[in-house]
Amino acid sequence: MRIVLGSRSPWRKKMLEDMGYAVEVMSADIDESAVEGEMPEALTLRLAREKAGTLLSKIEGEALLITSDTVAVWRGEVRGKPRDAGEAERYVRSYSTAPVNAVGAVVITNTRTGRSREGVEQAVVHFRPMSDEAIAQVIADGCVFGCAGGFCIQHELFKPWIERVDGEVACVAGLPRALTRRLLDEMVGSTV
Repeated sequence: MRIVLGSRSPWRKKMLEDMGYAVEVMSADIDESAVEGEMPEALTLRLAREKAGTLLSKIEGEALLITSDTVAVWRGEVRGKPRDAGEAERYVRSYSTAPVNAVGAVVITNTRTGRSREGVEQAVVHFRPMSDEAIAQVIADGCVFGCAGGFCIQHELFKPWIERVDGEVACVAGLPRALTRRLLDEMVGSTV
């Protein structure tokens, strides 16, 4: 069955391809703002569902639509993509003082039946203290502006500063592999 990824993230596309799936890409432009007091798990699931809802009518024929969302949570603060260099610097600098939790949701929807499966995964990233030069370099590179919490775990500029990840690295990168594979297997194995 066709697989459509509802994301313009090159990381998510590459992860699915590395898992052996051929994917088409569509982008859902939605407001990704958090609602006051919304818990990270609920936020990411809501956004993934909204992305699916936006894209379902645009897909012709039967396909499995994969939508997802990821946020970073640091000391209770939910962090999306940084809005500017000052916010990016604040985010990145803070990670040496306490670990950051990545919360990622995946929703897979059959475009013909509208039935879906969904789930949420989490992983915790522990950083070594980054030098001022390294922080300036990641901000100048611009990679921080495309990732929840202002860090791209797969980017070469961040790799030396990551001490360890408790959980699945792919969850931090934006698409938990084990969860995605399980949900895809459930969709294919059920009467979708």
